[in-house]
Amino acid sequence: MADKKGGGGGTKRTVSYEVDLIDCLPKGVASYLGKDLSEESREFIKSKKIKLKPLKLEVEGAFDDFKDDKTIAVDSYFCYRGFFVGFDKAVKKAQKDDKPDQIEKAYGGIEGNCNKALKKWAEKEASGGKGSDEEALEKGNEAMEALNGLDLKGVFQNPCESALNALKPLTKGTPDAAAAKKANGALNEAQLDFGNFGKKAEEAIGTLLENAKKIKDDKKASADVQKFGKDVLKFEARLQPIVDGAKELTKTLDTAIKDTEADKVDARAMAEHYKKFQKLAALEKSAQDAIALAKKMAPQLKKLTTANKKKSK
Repeated sequence: MADKKGGGGGTKRTVSYEVDLIDCLPKGVASYLGKDLSEESREFIKSKKIKLKPLKLEVEGAFDDFKDDKTIAVDSYFCYRGFFVGFDKAVKKAQKDDKPDQIEKAYGGIEGNCNKALKKWAEKEASGGKGSDEEALEKGNEAMEALNGLDLKGVFQNPCESALNALKPLTKGTPDAAAAKKANGALNEAQLDFGNFGKKAEEAIGTLLENAKKIKDDKKASADVQKFGKDVLKFEARLQPIVDGAKELTKTLDTAIKDTEADKVDARAMAEHYKKFQKLAALEKSAQDAIALAKKMAPQLKKLTTANKKKSK
């Protein structure tokens, strides 16, 4: 770690650390940050004896608001976590296609992308961008672009119907191995379908809400941007259940996939999964209403963004 004076009176520090994707913990950081690779992906990598070197990450900036280097490492971690989630999906696909060589290919660009993300994050911190209008509007626009760029019709209904059709033959009697294997394939497809669309919608709406909570009382943000945060939160009761429902659907799909891979498939467990998917499918109308509601905030967001650009010129 090196210290030097940076612009704006802050002390510039360089924090270097490593992240081992198999252990999913930055080395030297005591706080447990969550497993970004699924258990199945980690086991597959180990079973194929694929050796992935720990990522060497470096972040430099004037971190006046941080207590120590450990805090910087923990906070900056969330800037590149998305790359790990994407890698997990690549491992699952490689496993499904039986092409383990694709794993190293997918891993190749992660380190560079992570360091780019860290640099961008550090520049915002060093320039006092934390909680600023620019950062708040940028996050809001990214979330809105994600929603507008997705065809979200059937976002809950489609994967749930696929899961229900897959599980129905397994809910009675003693399910045979062939039926379980067929169901497992259909569930994996449903998971992939939801990951491409529903998960992105969940992340976009979640970002809008988190951003709104952050800026509504932020003294660094302008009154208009604070108001935007408060306006978004007026609809929190209708938006948050969709975020929670999407997380529950992901969890239910993961569990159902695992249970259909068991040596002996339990019909009672399949029936319980079936009921959960029925309940989750019923969220479709609420999801469409929530998505439409979030999109209605776009004109207000666009107006604020235009005004902010004029002000910064």
